Amino acid sequence: MIGAMRERVLIQTPGARVVSPSGAQTQGWADVATVWGRMERTGGGAGIAAGRVEPKADWRLTIRWRDDVTTLCRVQWAGRTLSVVTVDNGDERHRYLTIGLKEPNAR
Repeated sequence: MIGAMRERVLIQTPGARVVSPSGAQTQGWADVATVWGRMERTGGGAGIAAGRVEPKADWRLTIRWRDDVTTLCRVQWAGRTLSVVTVDNGDERHRYLTIGLKEPNAR
């Protein structure tokens, strides 16, 4: 698995709101870490769970385990900004973290 982690990704968490000169507020982002990971295309789309539409991930990112990645985070990779939709510690041994990512403007 370690040899397959060839992509550099930047994990970010919501930071302070930024006010532009025109007065508009936008969400600021703070860098958490730049890590090596494995990116895999998963397809995306949406499904129904518990009676509501749930987004399916477009990408799956596997990284070494860390405890500071949540669904509030985002990932920057290869010029793309991806929203974190799922975070899974599959084997519960804190070795790897599988993160489902969605491209906000993907169709």
